[in-house]
Amino acid sequence: MAIPIWDGSTDGNLSTGANWSTGSAPVTGDTVIFPKGATRNVTDGLGQFAVDLAELIVEKGCTINFGTAAGSMQYGIQAGGSITWEGTGTAYVEIAGDQTTTGVFNVRACTTLYIASYSTEKTVNTLNVTANSGSVYLAWNGDETGKVDTINKWGGSTLYMGSGVVATGGGAITALNSYAGSTHVRSSVVTLVVSGTVFPDEVMTVTNTTVYSTGTVDLRNGSGAVTFSNTVQTHTKCRWFDDFGRGGNTVFKNNGGNLQDRTIQLIADKTITLS
Repeated sequence: MAIPIWDGSTDGNLSTGANWSTGSAPVTGDTVIFPKGATRNVTDGLGQFAVDLAELIVEKGCTINFGTAAGSMQYGIQAGGSITWEGTGTAYVEIAGDQTTTGVFNVRACTTLYIASYSTEKTVNTLNVTANSGSVYLAWNGDETGKVDTINKWGGSTLYMGSGVVATGGGAITALNSYAGSTHVRSSVVTLVVSGTVFPDEVMTVTNTTVYSTGTVDLRNGSGAVTFSNTVQTHTKCRWFDDFGRGGNTVFKNNGGNLQDRTIQLIADKTITLS
């Protein structure tokens, strides 16, 4: 089966068949490619949420823009489908994901990428951000939802997780693994693993927290209380900043090394408890 490849030869409309290498707009089951060297921005025919793609690929070297703040590009993703993003334009994307089976969104390169769920549908089960630069915004605007179970963050880019980020079945997302770069969080998390830098920006709850030797948790610049339900597992040379007491009387566990090997900075009336 021929793969629809975007060329934008007529206009910026996703529904215009002449804009695609196959001569017709993509249909359910297709793999769609936005290639390196594409020059036409995607501006119209954005509401393709009923088209459930097997795979959506934005190739490395693709510099076009997708949608605007007033209207996102919308596509469905089939059960087990995937999105691979290596484009470096500005993009606004809403995903209507399958509700029962896994899907993956891999962000390998970006400049500014906004991701959200279409309506109340799932985004994907797993979001992997490995880009070395740029910014990824997941349901960052107040009226948006992003339904994701697990987020893995590598690379030097910055991830922004809005308060509308929830698990695919609702409630706190299962896992946020912030291995590198910076992650700003406004949504609750069951398991938080930090080797990069995490900024809890608003009221939220984290059930299980582990901060490794290169990890930093910084509560100085947000607002509202952050609840760390269980003992925070700390490792040598990790850093924890809570100058304004947003994290309450958090309990820390020492996993190797001495307390002096860590930076734990709290407001004066809070206490450090090592279990």
